[in-house]
Amino acid sequence: MRQSAPNASSGAAKIVSFSALEPRVFNKRTLFLKMAHEQTQPPYRRPSVVPAGYGWPALLAKDGDALEIQYRHTLETLGTTPHVRHHLP
Repeated sequence: MRQSAPNASSGAAKIVSFSALEPRVFNKRTLFLKMAHEQTQPPYRRPSVVPAGYGWPALLAKDGDALEIQYRHTLETLGTTPHVRHHLP
């Protein structure tokens, strides 16, 4: 798990991982995404209820501003996808 690293130009902390955003971003919906992803893994191997590109792995692949943008797009997409909306907390 990566941590916040100092920004070389200003000395300010720069967000470099999902864990650094948890206090601000982590909530029931991110937990839903993680649990939905776990259901696609062994031993369950169920089809994902989350559209491709908007699941837990998509969030883990990002950091900083890109992560926050991906998270917002994910929530917007999931909120307008009928077969997913009824699964959301």
